[in-house]
Amino acid sequence: MKTYFPRIIGLCKKLCHFRVSKFIFLIIVLAGLIIALVISGNNNSGAKWLPQIKKIAKKDISGFGLDIAKIDVWAPIIPQVDGYDEAIYLKAIEEGVAQFKDTKNPDENGNLLIFGHSEYYKDKPGDYKEVFKPLDKLEKGDPFNVYYQNKTFKYEIFESKKVGKSDWTIMDPTPEIPDDQTITLMTCWPPGTLDARWAVFAKQTP
Repeated sequence: MKTYFPRIIGLCKKLCHFRVSKFIFLIIVLAGLIIALVISGNNNSGAKWLPQIKKIAKKDISGFGLDIAKIDVWAPIIPQVDGYDEAIYLKAIEEGVAQFKDTKNPDENGNLLIFGHSEYYKDKPGDYKEVFKPLDKLEKGDPFNVYYQNKTFKYEIFESKKVGKSDWTIMDPTPEIPDDQTITLMTCWPPGTLDARWAVFAKQTP
């Protein structure tokens, strides 16, 4: 009996130590699982409630492009687009904004007319379906740039207003100055309708 008693005591100690170690291990595992669930829950909550905003990658627009910092517009300009042919211009402005056919280039005298979407069907292709939605936020004196053939042309706005959908005086806002270098930015207004147009007029500056 004396021989086995110390062995029994030793075995009990080992069992107790094993159980305590196992208990501590289980606590650590459970704590880890709880922390993981909390983090996962927070991430899922954010994903559920925050809008999924699609960011448009900035393309190289040095060849022909529009940069309006105030309203965060950075878009390629598709050259010489027939603004009277709906199929042609709708296809063109999937890729940016468009130069109205036969209007002037930035390095020529006369007016350059640029048009784009204010709002368009969400299920239609293209990343520029709301590119001109904030056009009415532009005011007299606001600057912006047009890039053309790797050169920068600076403009300053002198007027921003709603015009009738058949008001084609926007093609040349300063007819009394034949050698003027101007630009018109135009979009349908209010956004998502064809009721009228919003037009922004600007002059080229040194």
